[in-house]
Amino acid sequence: MLNKILITLGLICFSLNASASSNLYTITASVDATDINSSKAQQRAMTEANRGALLQVVSKIAPQAAMDKISTLSDAEILNFIKEVSIISEKVSDIRYLAELDVTINDKILKAYLDEKNISSINNITTSNVLIIPTFREFETEAPLLWEDENIWRQAWEANSETTELVNFISIPLTGANYASIDAKKALELNGVAFDKLLRLNGADDIYLVDAYYDGIEGLIVKIHSYGSGTNAFETIKISGDRSVPSELFHKATQTIKNTINEKQKDRIIKEDSTENHTVAMYSYKNLKDLIYVENKLKNIPQIKNVIIDASSNNQAQFKITYTGSSEKLLQSLESKSLHTIVKDSFIIISKNSGVQNVKK
Repeated sequence: MLNKILITLGLICFSLNASASSNLYTITASVDATDINSSKAQQRAMTEANRGALLQVVSKIAPQAAMDKISTLSDAEILNFIKEVSIISEKVSDIRYLAELDVTINDKILKAYLDEKNISSINNITTSNVLIIPTFREFETEAPLLWEDENIWRQAWEANSETTELVNFISIPLTGANYASIDAKKALELNGVAFDKLLRLNGADDIYLVDAYYDGIEGLIVKIHSYGSGTNAFETIKISGDRSVPSELFHKATQTIKNTINEKQKDRIIKEDSTENHTVAMYSYKNLKDLIYVENKLKNIPQIKNVIIDASSNNQAQFKITYTGSSEKLLQSLESKSLHTIVKDSFIIISKNSGVQNVKK
């Protein structure tokens, strides 16, 4: 009878901390499980840690469809994706197991599974610098605030500067150059001249205008515009909350908007990574062994889907390369393999020698 009661009351507390590891495929999990004995509790904790870690990795690199698929897998199927579990710390009692774990997902098996299900995912994680311009007014009809001390929306962004693997959020700094370049009116007009200057001044890849005002007697309405998208489209998001506790409401709002922007960035990269492009690369080789060596290096770059030696004569080889993602990412991938590049109008020159890299002619 006692065992049945303990099984009924068995519980597990589980939390994940993605920032605890620099490896995209390694998740730090804190587990706290109770069962009829410590062995059972540990087993439950490990099972839940595996599932939670896999779901979190998938949420970073793939769309919701992948999450839906993974969620239906059994515990035994989930185990196939686990590469390694490392125990950072643990405490054990007769019926309880507490631990902090590093769970590493096998990226090759996960990618193969997603490909089998025809689900696109991110091949190469790159972090974009996104400049946030937070304008605010209490009511939509009022004049907006940007640099004013009363702009509690900008203060909230300054206090919540966490980044994700995909987005480095930069709340626009109050510098002389920024102050002279933009005000709330220009921001709401999506002034292209001002925004282009802000991109250069702040080393940003994109600008998001996040315009917020109170939603009646409670909550916030936030309209977000992406300048880098090349359109004037915007999205309106409602955030519920208590206006009498502004710190909580605005903190919740910043997290909601960050999640939204991160998902947009993920969708953009997935779309980019699923689009095939072609280029020609020239390489001067010393001998056949040298040519095969470089060919294999190219084939081992995940972004490159196919490599064909299109022509070869007088120790000069012409590779036809099929790749996904942007040409900038391709050049970065080549450099990471110590294959230096010079970009011409219609082809790339590859060398293994040190010297000028990524020079555009």
